[in-house]
Amino acid sequence: LNPGANKSAKTEAAVSILWGRKSKDPEKQRELKRVAVLRTAAIAFLEKGYHETTIDDIAARLNVTKPSIYAYVETKEQILVECAQLGYQRLDELLTWIKSQQGNALHKLRLFFRAYAAYAMDEFGMCLVMLSDRALIEENKKRIHDMKADIQKRIRKLVADGIAD
Repeated sequence: LNPGANKSAKTEAAVSILWGRKSKDPEKQRELKRVAVLRTAAIAFLEKGYHETTIDDIAARLNVTKPSIYAYVETKEQILVECAQLGYQRLDELLTWIKSQQGNALHKLRLFFRAYAAYAMDEFGMCLVMLSDRALIEENKKRIHDMKADIQKRIRKLVADGIAD
């Protein structure tokens, strides 16, 4: 038995459902499709690696054509950067939520690590964990570095406050 293969099949089925979702609002419909492309790419990057994954691979997983993918993104690098942005955005939202919770800093630190464990297991969270910026152009490296530095600063403060409690 290969439990990873079963998870992959379930994930791909879920992504196909995402691609097929409909909205009456054209902007929302476009966003649903774009997120489906990003989620599918994140899964492919995790399974095959960034360098080995092609736009054709992503299109095949969604059962669409390569031009359909290019309607939502311009390059594979843009996909990787947007996956990272979504991952950091979710971490930002998690840290903001943690800060708003009642309790002392140690309690908030425990909440964070429990939530982070779940976060790190989804496609965008794992993408961040595995992300190497070596393949990126300098402008994108800086964007990723700045997002990462901000999140790390906030996590360090949370940990320091938790230790102090």
